[in-house]
Amino acid sequence: MRSKAPLVMMEMLVMLLVFALAAGLCVKAFVWSRNETEANFRMDRAVLAAENTAQIIKSTAGDFEEAARLLSGDSDGDTLTYTIELENGNLEITAEIIKMDQYLGTAEIVVLDQEKEVFALETSWQEVSSFE
Repeated sequence: MRSKAPLVMMEMLVMLLVFALAAGLCVKAFVWSRNETEANFRMDRAVLAAENTAQIIKSTAGDFEEAARLLSGDSDGDTLTYTIELENGNLEITAEIIKMDQYLGTAEIVVLDQEKEVFALETSWQEVSSFE
């Protein structure tokens, strides 16, 4: 009678190969999931930063100097810039006045992640005027 040891050994090698391939696919899926989660986290932070900036600009009636003080940023009158530090990089937020008239001011808020625009938002505020 012949020994069945070579057949059992071949079967074990095939099963080991199948498990190795499955493990490799699982690792690839976990890495992809981690990268997507990080990208979504950064996008969420960018959206929140833009919305926060818009609300502060509205609450200060377009006074970029006051908004810069509240956001710990810099302003030259028509442009507001500040940075949010994250664990693996920074988000740079810039707001720039694009239109001003007697009753309405408008600014565009842009969020940059590693010098690439990831989110933009336009906001408007009512200009304060004295009624006599």
